[in-house]
Amino acid sequence: MCAFALSPLLAGLDASGRRAATGGRSMKPEAGKIRPRQLLVDVSELVRFDKKTGIPRVVRSVLVELLSNEPEGYRVEPVYAGTSHGYLYARRFTTGFLGYRSGAPCDDPVDVAAGDVFWGLDWQAQIVPQQRDQFVSWQRDGVRVVFTVYDLLPLIMPESTFPAVSYHHARWLETIARADGLLAISRSVMNDLREWLTLFGGPLTHEVKLGWAHLGADLGTPLSSRSRGADIVFHEWTTDSIPSFLMVGTIEPRKGHAQTLDAFERLWAAGLDARLVIIGKPGWKTEALAQRLRGHAEVGRRLLWFDCAGDDDLEAAYQNCNCLIAASLNEGFGLPLIEAAMRGLPILARDLPVFREVAGEHAAYFSGDDAESLAAAICSWIDCRAAGDEPRPERMPWLTWSESVRKMLDCVLHGQWHDIWRPQPESGLIARFWGSDPRLDGGGGVRVGTRIVGNRRAEPLVAGRFGSLSAGAFEVIILGEMEVDGTGGVEALIFCCSGEKLLGRARITASVQEKNGVLARIPFHLDTARNDIEIRVTGSQHTNISVGMVEIHMAKIRSLGSEAVANTAATAKYNSATA
Repeated sequence: MCAFALSPLLAGLDASGRRAATGGRSMKPEAGKIRPRQLLVDVSELVRFDKKTGIPRVVRSVLVELLSNEPEGYRVEPVYAGTSHGYLYARRFTTGFLGYRSGAPCDDPVDVAAGDVFWGLDWQAQIVPQQRDQFVSWQRDGVRVVFTVYDLLPLIMPESTFPAVSYHHARWLETIARADGLLAISRSVMNDLREWLTLFGGPLTHEVKLGWAHLGADLGTPLSSRSRGADIVFHEWTTDSIPSFLMVGTIEPRKGHAQTLDAFERLWAAGLDARLVIIGKPGWKTEALAQRLRGHAEVGRRLLWFDCAGDDDLEAAYQNCNCLIAASLNEGFGLPLIEAAMRGLPILARDLPVFREVAGEHAAYFSGDDAESLAAAICSWIDCRAAGDEPRPERMPWLTWSESVRKMLDCVLHGQWHDIWRPQPESGLIARFWGSDPRLDGGGGVRVGTRIVGNRRAEPLVAGRFGSLSAGAFEVIILGEMEVDGTGGVEALIFCCSGEKLLGRARITASVQEKNGVLARIPFHLDTARNDIEIRVTGSQHTNISVGMVEIHMAKIRSLGSEAVANTAATAKYNSATA
């Protein structure tokens, strides 16, 4: 860290860690001097807890580059916010991060001026929404606000995480959508972001600049953790010819570990001698898989799991295995592909757009989510290797962290964005929710992608509040698919007053489905503004229903059909009976 001790960020600090000329406030320039613009880099999560993997590892790498090579005309200022305070200069964190020991500096409130740039580099889904008014105020003062978007996976694959994570991620996205620019870590994530803005950006009134920059990697980066366990194990393999396959990453449902283990079990049963090496800590929703790995008959022989691996272990694995398996069902980027290519390790990856974007023709690919398809791909790769025909990764392009940060700054500071999203308000649309949105999760369905699926269970499938609505006429539209046994169906209800007053209802049956995927249209009227409007869709044992979208519209003026008239009469009858 000594190389960064002369960082301009620390050049003006006195013995207490404050900037000597300004008393810790970096905004007031010396007489006759023009204050440099600030690049305010959000490190809120890194300040709180550094997991040293995933996003925190990216934030650390970018921050090192920014502090050691400050962009011309800007002073880099790491900042952070908390649940009980707004943004502060992260002086205590930064002096420690750079190895500078000068006492305890003061984390003063951030002070901004026109021309400054706030960059939400870190991901903190609970703190950022709380600071929305601060961002709006800064934008009024001439500060550009941009955020890095690592992925939308908690929303487009909510089954792979907890509902609370999906909920906070949705609130985070709704907050950062008001930024001036959004920088994705891949073109694929930028495309997902554009699609999300098109679906849910209706309330926005400003254009949003979109860009992307791949993450970096560096050979010879100092190792942060060490362990010789894996190196000793791999040393014993150097004399045999058994192919060894490597998986790198936290054990999570979306990472494909279960499918990969299933595939290797089939191969072992068929007599193929091959090793599976897994490096990664256990994550969420993987208790059963972790137990299966630890108790496996092949563990320690042809199955190795390093759940507390250091960087030396990871390096030894990259150097001694024969192929990286990237089996994730979705990713924002795929850094292990880069790490493997840097070391000449061949790659077998799931055929995802983002993996094609990163690895191109320099990797082999597989499709399918069952054991048979992956086992066949592994056998095919082994045959290609024996013939010398496996795709080689040595010429796969990748960026150093210096090059990556330079591309990021092209967007963040220099305005070289790749696209601009412009709002196109849909007439009458008030709000839209994916079926899997945790705010409408009734608990009786299964979240699959952006849908909620009933699976023939007589339990609430969709249940939740819409938010505030003014007085007027409205229509709820439910979109999805449904299969019905005989005359079965499900009921959709719109309530207020904590479920005591029914505003509208619809019986969803096979006969009322529209060709455009609309399952139900439920009109209702409010005499006064309310903030307790609820929807409830209850499944049925005779109905397999999948809800993909729920929308709220201002009601169009049109004559009521027989179904709407019947629903209105049923609603009046219900309220009369419960009065």
